[in-house]
Amino acid sequence: MYRSVLLFAFMLMVFKEIHSQDTQSANCDIYTDIPSCPSNPVDKPGYYILLDQAFQNPSKYWNVSKPNDDKGCDFNFMRNQNNVSFPVNALLQNTNVPVMGCPYSMGEIKTMTVDTSNHTFRSYYFYGSGYVEAKIRQLYCSPGQGSAMWLWCVLDSDDPSVIHPDILDDNEIDVFETQPNDSGSFNVAYHWRMKEGLQKVENYYRIHNSSNSFTDWTVFAVRWSKDSINWYVNNKQVSRMVMTDKPSGCTSGDPKSFFPADGPFCLRFNSGPNTVGDHNPVLPSTLPNHLEIEYVRVYKPQGEKATPITFFSGTRNQICISETSFETSNTILSANYYPDATYSWSSPAFEIQPFEFPDHQAQHHSGKVKIWVKPGMTANQSYPIILSTNLLSHAEQDTAWYFITDTIPPMPQDNFQASLIAGPLCVYEISHPVTNSSTAGCEFFNEETQTWQQASIRTMNNGRCSFYGHYEPQTYLTIQYREKNACGYSEIRHSNLTVPLPPPGSCGW
Repeated sequence: MYRSVLLFAFMLMVFKEIHSQDTQSANCDIYTDIPSCPSNPVDKPGYYILLDQAFQNPSKYWNVSKPNDDKGCDFNFMRNQNNVSFPVNALLQNTNVPVMGCPYSMGEIKTMTVDTSNHTFRSYYFYGSGYVEAKIRQLYCSPGQGSAMWLWCVLDSDDPSVIHPDILDDNEIDVFETQPNDSGSFNVAYHWRMKEGLQKVENYYRIHNSSNSFTDWTVFAVRWSKDSINWYVNNKQVSRMVMTDKPSGCTSGDPKSFFPADGPFCLRFNSGPNTVGDHNPVLPSTLPNHLEIEYVRVYKPQGEKATPITFFSGTRNQICISETSFETSNTILSANYYPDATYSWSSPAFEIQPFEFPDHQAQHHSGKVKIWVKPGMTANQSYPIILSTNLLSHAEQDTAWYFITDTIPPMPQDNFQASLIAGPLCVYEISHPVTNSSTAGCEFFNEETQTWQQASIRTMNNGRCSFYGHYEPQTYLTIQYREKNACGYSEIRHSNLTVPLPPPGSCGW
């Protein structure tokens, strides 16, 4: 009996060890065999391709990072455009060439620019769900240096003059980051913030390969959506992160706060400082070294539009009949920009003309157009705006409907109510029926901040109502309220209201 118990315990340990070597291993470390490098065709079932880059015309697709793209000397490395070349493939190098006080320099390419003086390169990004793969032959990582490929949130800009909230700091999907002193392992990771002020949230896996060296040609890939992120090496899935409360892998921060990975992302490659914790002094004898890229392909799922019409300025889905020229138009629409795409806008009711900001702004990448009303159009009706886009492998079409309004909303009725919010707290919000069909938004005046604040509009009982504020019972309120559409604001309705006591037993009181 005693011997059988020992045997069972031994077998349990063996099973546990075998399980830890499987690609589905939980926690940080995943041990797996990687198949040999595949010859992947360009076509991928279930996807259409957005970018198929073999570096025949790299200046159109890739921006080479320069020293002024960086915030400073990053672990003794500074970006250096001289470290990037395109002899046949893309070649990114680490060198001991000093740049701006840094003893070493790196090479980096990306699909965006923050350089306002660069008017030739147009940034482009990848939205929603997608799949990216790249065939790479990377350096043998040594202390203090490495290489990486990652999808980076575009608003998380290197440019310190671009003001953006904390929510966009460190937002990225790492396709791979090399491990120091180990050509057979690498990290994959996801970093995000869900709201301003939240400490950085991240999840990573350390992939250990036991069958080949990544100094050989290797296909790295990641498939991402709002629900999950899947990492692949030579077409084999090596890790998977599901956007649940408790994802597997190694997490820091609050794992409940992972934000869906829908970008927009630019794509970046780097050969420079090691990015997974080893920032020991660089060994000059190991330099120069390089990361070589044969091709890069980016895909989008079939059935998901790559270039939908997006609202940029004015009033969403409305235009005023007084907008009759390019100069008087307040309405700007946009579409996602891709280097190989051609765009065609049309409408029976609106003139459409490309629009660019007077001063070049590197971050504003989308194909923007201004629209205005053609002569003789009838107001108080909706008309279509059609965008036809030809991409690398397919054509798609999107339609937006815009309503022409001819007057501002009338003064709202004096019809305010305090609506009890469901729950135990006995809190009310102010509601008002929105009876005018052309009203696009509603605002209440906040006495504390002395500003107009947007009210939420919700549909209730087949009608629209605006809602504002949270108030305790028996609070006395003075109300200033107005409605707006594309032609302007209504007159202000002044009123007052005392929040009632809740009905007995309706909440925690």
